[in-house]
Amino acid sequence: MIRPAQFSIAVLTVIAACGGSESPTGTAPATNTVSSVAVTITVSGATIIESGKATRLTAIARNSSGTEISGKAFTWASTNESVATAASDGTVTAHAVGTATISAAADGKSGTLGLTVGPAPSTVTSIVISGAATVQAGTTTKLTAILSNAAGTPVAVTPSWSSSDPTLVSIDADGVATALRIGTVVITASAGASSSSFALASQLTPFTFAFDAGSSQADQQVVKDVFLYAYPYLRDVLALRFTCSTLIVIPGCLPSTILPQVGATKINGVLSSPLCDSRIGNAARTDASTITICMASTRWLASGPVFRQKIVAHELHHRFQAAWNRADGQPNAGPEWMFEGIAELAAASSLAARGLLSLDVWRSCAAAEIAEYATRQPPGIPNLETLEANLSAQGTPGPVHALTGLAIEQLSVGKTLYDLHTWINDSARLPAGVNWQSRFITSFSQSATDFYVAAPAYVKSIPAPPPGACSG
Repeated sequence: MIRPAQFSIAVLTVIAACGGSESPTGTAPATNTVSSVAVTITVSGATIIESGKATRLTAIARNSSGTEISGKAFTWASTNESVATAASDGTVTAHAVGTATISAAADGKSGTLGLTVGPAPSTVTSIVISGAATVQAGTTTKLTAILSNAAGTPVAVTPSWSSSDPTLVSIDADGVATALRIGTVVITASAGASSSSFALASQLTPFTFAFDAGSSQADQQVVKDVFLYAYPYLRDVLALRFTCSTLIVIPGCLPSTILPQVGATKINGVLSSPLCDSRIGNAARTDASTITICMASTRWLASGPVFRQKIVAHELHHRFQAAWNRADGQPNAGPEWMFEGIAELAAASSLAARGLLSLDVWRSCAAAEIAEYATRQPPGIPNLETLEANLSAQGTPGPVHALTGLAIEQLSVGKTLYDLHTWINDSARLPAGVNWQSRFITSFSQSATDFYVAAPAYVKSIPAPPPGACSG
């Protein structure tokens, strides 16, 4: 009886030890894991970092009792990875200037740290361009750029230079701007993500330009360009200056040479003006200080860019003639057609010197214009004699100017335009009893009357222009 009782007790003891049934003294507490659960996470470290640098952030997790949890693994992230990225160990690498929020997460909780990425000391954040705001067309000017970092300290970085229109003003790698044509451009200096702009105007003293709203940019540039081409030609190549006569002797003439100053001249490109007389077809007019270009006239619209430039160059030459008068102190004298013809031939010559118009083409187009006009205006080719005192007496300026230009070209054989200018000026100071007609015979070995008779035959002898040549 004793052995069975001992066996039962042993079994119960094992079962009790195994925890298979309730203990008479209560249930033993289970293992507690609450202390390892993160309730708050704090991220610390540098909040400002230079672009291109890296820094290590730290994160601390605490449980509900505020106790730090050691060995906790975190998941790191950045809200703006183009600015900064975060590695799994909390290392943050800055890539670009800006801001980002770095977070460390665990157990569904997270902590964050705001990060600002600033430029490196060598990073350019400011560019200041200095130099002359205007440059004379055909010359150069040097621009300089000061590059600084975020602290305002100059940085030894060479900028890249560019022009908004290199055909007007070009600029090289050293900041030297070359004014090729008249106009305004924007010069830009760049370094990295920073840039700065500078307005630079290419001008031609003593001329200023104003154009009516609605006039085309192409026409405006045509007008500006011809001054750049024709002005130095008329000023320097033709040597338009007053000297004492070499053809006749004038008592009291001073042996001086004076280069006439054209003076301040405003160029007005207009679409409508009383000076643009549609009845006689004015395409341009010149007065004491203004050249008016009639950009809506029939003649202007019927001409191509090159022949529009000839129209403008013709008027520019009148400004030199006016300057010549001031230097001489005498009015122009002699036939009016010579005054206009010199301007017409000089205009064509200035464009020919630039390679824009051949004199052969100009000559043939002028003859064709006269011939076409003659078919509409009997009795034919205008008579130069009637143009001695009133140039507008025989119709529109186009054909008349063409005729006077061809006539001057005939007279200029063996002479220069300078000679012809001098001839006209000297005619204003002829001794008593001597008139310009007498001088004409002496200077050109024929009478003005004979020249007038021969002029139409010369015009008719000029070959016809090639197809399309006169529309340029």
